[in-house]
Amino acid sequence: MAPSSFLLRLSVLLLLAHLYVALRLFVAAFGTPLQWAVPVALLLLYLLILAGLFVRGVVGERLGDVMAWLSFLLLGYFSWLFVLTVLRDVALLVVEVSAAVAPSVLGVVAGRAGTDTAIGVPLLALAAVLLGLFNARRAPRVLDVRIPIAGLPKSLLGFTIVQISDLHVGPTIKKRYVQSVVDIANRLKPDVIALTGDFVDGSLERLARHVRPLAQLQARLGVYFVTGNHEYYCGVQQWLPEFRRLGFQVLMNEHR
Repeated sequence: MAPSSFLLRLSVLLLLAHLYVALRLFVAAFGTPLQWAVPVALLLLYLLILAGLFVRGVVGERLGDVMAWLSFLLLGYFSWLFVLTVLRDVALLVVEVSAAVAPSVLGVVAGRAGTDTAIGVPLLALAAVLLGLFNARRAPRVLDVRIPIAGLPKSLLGFTIVQISDLHVGPTIKKRYVQSVVDIANRLKPDVIALTGDFVDGSLERLARHVRPLAQLQARLGVYFVTGNHEYYCGVQQWLPEFRRLGFQVLMNEHR
């Protein structure tokens, strides 16, 4: 699928999702001072997300990075907002059915649940995004996975593979973070390094200097690379020679 077609479909799906959230929270806020703040805020949210997705590639790098940060954060926020709104609707349905069965016990709860939960949903979404941002900006952690293989030759006991995936060098992941990943990988002294795609989110022209630290990766038997879908979004024919120049053994539907 062409990137333009993908973005168009994504924008339509986002619009439908925004309309759903706006309708559900607007109904809950109807008659309160927040009544019109809900649709206006969601419209602004939608437009800012689209601006980051469509415009960041045609403006200067600095402005594009700012727009990307804003767009990704807002997209993350809306993702939580959408999921929590769906969960809220399911919970409200359960409360309403229960109130119909036992009105004396749950009638009051059902009456206030709509408004109270409508306030809580945006706040919970904000808390989730802030927590996610904190975790995303921390140094990467090493996950040690031991794979027992029956009949493995003694010469391969302790054979170490470092796998690095989904680095997504781009507007939000820059040279300093890439260098930290390289340093961690090299300290493990691996036999093989496997780079399993989705390493770039942008053009070679913009990101060449930020991927440069990857040339420092060292493994006894080599560094191997396979593409992910994001390499194809970002000009795979330009990136493949660059990956080879960085010292990767690029595998394209092959094994060695």
